[in-house]
Amino acid sequence: MSAICQSGRCVANGRIAFDRADYIQTINSDGTGYRVIPRSDGTADRSPNWSPDGRRIAFSTNRDGNDEIYTMNGDGSNPTRLTNNAATDRNPSYSPDGLTIVFVSNRDGNEEIYKMNNDGSNQIRLTNDAGRQAYPAFSPDGQKIVYVSGVFNSNTNPLNLFTMNVDGSNPQQIPGPADVPSQQYFSPSYSPDGSKIIFSYTTEFIAQPPRTWTMNANGTDRTLLGLYLGSYSPDGRKIVYTNFVTQSNQLSFLSVSNADGSSAQNFAQTTFNGIVQGLDWQPIPLTSRAGFDFDADGRSDVSVFRPSNGVWHLLRSQAGYTSFQWGLSTDVLTPADYDGDLKTDLAVWRPSAGDFYVLNSFNATVRIENFGLAGDIPNVGDFDADGRADVAVYRPGAQGVFYYRASMGNPQGNITFIPWGVPGDKPVVGDYDGDGRSDAAIYRPSTGTWYVNKSSDGQLFAINFGLADDVLVPADYDGDGKTDLAVFRSGVWYLLRSTQGFAAFQFGIANDIPAPADYDGDGRADAAVYRNGVWWILNSQTGTAEALSFGLSDDAPVPAAFVR
Repeated sequence: MSAICQSGRCVANGRIAFDRADYIQTINSDGTGYRVIPRSDGTADRSPNWSPDGRRIAFSTNRDGNDEIYTMNGDGSNPTRLTNNAATDRNPSYSPDGLTIVFVSNRDGNEEIYKMNNDGSNQIRLTNDAGRQAYPAFSPDGQKIVYVSGVFNSNTNPLNLFTMNVDGSNPQQIPGPADVPSQQYFSPSYSPDGSKIIFSYTTEFIAQPPRTWTMNANGTDRTLLGLYLGSYSPDGRKIVYTNFVTQSNQLSFLSVSNADGSSAQNFAQTTFNGIVQGLDWQPIPLTSRAGFDFDADGRSDVSVFRPSNGVWHLLRSQAGYTSFQWGLSTDVLTPADYDGDLKTDLAVWRPSAGDFYVLNSFNATVRIENFGLAGDIPNVGDFDADGRADVAVYRPGAQGVFYYRASMGNPQGNITFIPWGVPGDKPVVGDYDGDGRSDAAIYRPSTGTWYVNKSSDGQLFAINFGLADDVLVPADYDGDGKTDLAVFRSGVWYLLRSTQGFAAFQFGIANDIPAPADYDGDGRADAAVYRNGVWWILNSQTGTAEALSFGLSDDAPVPAAFVR
């Protein structure tokens, strides 16, 4: 899997959300991890749309009587009502910056398009047309809204595609086939680069269900893909759409293809009774993906490595328990997402030979890569912002050096090196400037100073924070996509967060092994410690602590793999 970057923001493909039988449901892009989001009996949740940071879903629901717009976390928790009136509000869609939501409402008689802030404030009407306005969606640059306007099953005023400015001005019809008076359009949205629009189209809704098409943003070069609804993946390389097993009894399933419609694969394990609707693909900002996430649900997983037999024991938050034999007692743990499928891969570095051994989760293949020398310290990171971890080591010496082999645009396997550090320094790779690329960084115990070579501008960042014997636990504790300076000292956590400033709190005791990671999936690292087979986790989302027995006293907690 690759990533698309726009305005410095890189995203990869997450889970697919859709509604069927009045439930919102999600599934991984390979057809695994199917989940139904709970709702109250007798209510209907529809039209899911992911926020640009991949953490919230906007949707319409009648749980309070009539259809209103709500948002919720990706697992259905923390539902928040945004609209509150006697009308029908539906079809919500986020703006690219996540600050605005457009939607459809009949509060003023006809169905018109409105916009509001993402907290429900400042609701403004954008259109004023006879007929039906529906399915608004922003262009990737946030300058345009594509939508449907017209009358359902009308020969005189059919449903056509339009664009308008974000303030509702300058509505323009997108040219379509000539002399088709009964054409009906549904659910348009842009490709991530803005060059294409995917939409559903039919000339007779009752006799022939809509089919999924793509075209250039100006209406040219139409391509038929499949049946009913479709959505681009966040990286722009894939499309998900719905198909019917049989139209008569409305058995449907999901299909994923390349963006040009080739190499289509059906989710054979997920055939649904009823029509699948409301498709949307979750964007995952690469700067805020959860580490140590073995099932791609956005949450770090409790996991241990048992040196006595080289077995990994994983308690995956969504997919449950599993174990694998991978590695030797003398290996160094280097788990990361090397194949870009959003799942952390089992990986070790063998000092005796300087070999990385990676078990790719995407296709269960083995990757063995010779990289590094005995005495090096493996420091894996994504140095080229392509959503895949790059093999990397830090070589201490009179002149410390970071070495990495980029996975993007590097067919010859060239090695990049960054001189950085002096004897005694400890490598602390992380994305300290939030540009999606790992930064070469060291901690100097003799002075308690962090030195970061920022990849965004090549400038030095240096700050004193910590003592010589502190355990180094840098992570993104405030969810802004930047690695924060942090140390663990005798059970006390000291954080210097990039947006929320300094914090200190007791969580653990002196001999605990700190293992910070995003266990609750809120985009922020949680303070956590491992003690004699027991995990203690302080959830940042709720502020509550939990204890979980998983492992033996001699096991190595996997999320502590890069703690120094």
